[in-house]
Amino acid sequence: MKKIFLTICLAFALTSYGCGVALVRLRQPIGHYVERYDDPAWGIKKLLFLLEKQRNRGQDGTGVSILQFNVPPGQEYFHHFKSASPNSLDELAREVSANLKKLKDPSDPLDDLAWKNQSPFIGEILLGHLRYATHAGLNLKYCQPYLRPHYIPGCQFALAGNFNMTNTPDLFKDLSDQGLVLSIESDTQVILDTIAYQLDRSYDRNLVASNGLPVSAQQEIESILKQVAKDWDGGYVFCGVLGTGDLFACRDPAGIRPGYYFINEEVVAVASEKSALMEAFDLESADIVPIKPGHALLVKKDGDISQVSIVPELPQKQCSFERIYFSKANDDEIYSERKALGRNLAPRVIEALDSNLGNVVFTYVPNSSISAFQGLIEGVNDWVEKETQSKLKKGTLSPEDLNIKIRAEHIIAKNQKIRTFISSDMIRNSLVTQLYEVTKGIVKPEDTLVVLDDSIIRGTTLRESLIPKLLQLKPKKIILVSSAPPVLYPDCYGIDMSQLGRFVGFQAAISMLRERDQEKLIDEVRHAALRQKNLPPNRMQNCLKKVYDSFTLDELSHKISRLISPAFCKIPIQVIYQSIEGLHKAMPNFKGDWYFSGDYPTPGGYQVLNNSFLKWYLNDDSRSY
Repeated sequence: MKKIFLTICLAFALTSYGCGVALVRLRQPIGHYVERYDDPAWGIKKLLFLLEKQRNRGQDGTGVSILQFNVPPGQEYFHHFKSASPNSLDELAREVSANLKKLKDPSDPLDDLAWKNQSPFIGEILLGHLRYATHAGLNLKYCQPYLRPHYIPGCQFALAGNFNMTNTPDLFKDLSDQGLVLSIESDTQVILDTIAYQLDRSYDRNLVASNGLPVSAQQEIESILKQVAKDWDGGYVFCGVLGTGDLFACRDPAGIRPGYYFINEEVVAVASEKSALMEAFDLESADIVPIKPGHALLVKKDGDISQVSIVPELPQKQCSFERIYFSKANDDEIYSERKALGRNLAPRVIEALDSNLGNVVFTYVPNSSISAFQGLIEGVNDWVEKETQSKLKKGTLSPEDLNIKIRAEHIIAKNQKIRTFISSDMIRNSLVTQLYEVTKGIVKPEDTLVVLDDSIIRGTTLRESLIPKLLQLKPKKIILVSSAPPVLYPDCYGIDMSQLGRFVGFQAAISMLRERDQEKLIDEVRHAALRQKNLPPNRMQNCLKKVYDSFTLDELSHKISRLISPAFCKIPIQVIYQSIEGLHKAMPNFKGDWYFSGDYPTPGGYQVLNNSFLKWYLNDDSRSY
């Protein structure tokens, strides 16, 4: 583990897609945790627990910042540790463990300073971050939290989060116009420098108001966040810790990115996932509170806690893809939603099987699909029971009907450390062929194989890895079922899916237009995109919808089935997607579906869509924001 000492303002990450954040703020002196738990390091252990329970959100880097209150002048009080090595979280945990083993009981076990003098991991505020590298490199300098060093505590802070801004170039230009010289145009640095600039101005105002007398360490963080947040366009949850001991946790006004907190007499804790807080502090779901969209949770050094509005709320568009795929399913609500997604698909799967379940094997991939798979099997069993009862009443029940047994198997294993649709471009291709292993001997030549996946986005993984493996099982037919609708539009709020040409749904639509001699529609969309290219984002519209309006979901699915079939494939392959109506029925409170519907939660989304289409038209495969 390398400890990072920063002497200038650095912030290198270009993106922080799907990352995880955790924060622990002790509300009692260190001595309280010694007296009650016999553990002066209770805080760092809780932080590590929160990070471990969110490991699914980031495996490419780990960082922590620890602030110690009331240390003597001249002694370091803000400590920062980062690692981008393989198993970085494990490496951090080992370093913490090794450090804590050296602790010796002071003469007074309740003496906070005596404990803090022995370990940089013992402090009152502890901020942690897990990184998923989807654009920038696998490098230590890209790991969060980021520190803005300053000799004035109120102008020094650490920042970490799960966020992406669509209007980073505009924010960058605004800072440049104000005389700031920035080295990197990235969302992380822009947010860091925007807040830093306002902190400096706040200090200067207070200095003038005090006529040169000592300035209060309490910065105007609420007014600063209100000043800067009004210009942000994106999805975000991030936490900041000031050198004064104040902290904040912000959430975007549409509620796109998830963020939760818990407060009791001992701790304020924040995390990206509710289930992590539940497990770390042995809580029930009702004990956890979401950060309100457009709000900031503020905790002052003196212990005052408030949640304040920093930007007006927008219509709520909480990310449904978080619920379908990214978040862990041990959240009771997510578990129920994923089961409902699978259950919704049962009637269409049965229709595709011509209501014949005699020679069918049901399975799933990856493990994050298991909840939806359970819902699918329950839906199929319900249908069988209803059919049995109906035939019994009609007197048409046969012995074969009584012998129907749903065959649900786990025959596909996926390396869960490899998520190709959000992996960096340079390594995705090499990962695809290494993804799957299958168990042979279960599927018979007369069997239809039904495979439930949580999402089918790029056809690459299916065509080059999964389907060749499934063909080795030699089924009569393969039916691929997606618990999510087809991804048709770029995402720009936290999951790096910005290149239209990579979506198999878009490929299918364009292919069908060309087959039907409707290519002029492509040019119409291009001209519409060019006309609004220089408009402000709030005047832009989705000009791509007319392409997808030309086809039904079944037509699109049929074409996708052909596109993902390898050239050597002789077995029929069918694709069944979740409908948007089914999505909303399964998770009515999570209406963020822009990657499926094209209805973006902020104006910046339409600008990214415009850019993405025009880049595709020019055969430019670079990112669109």
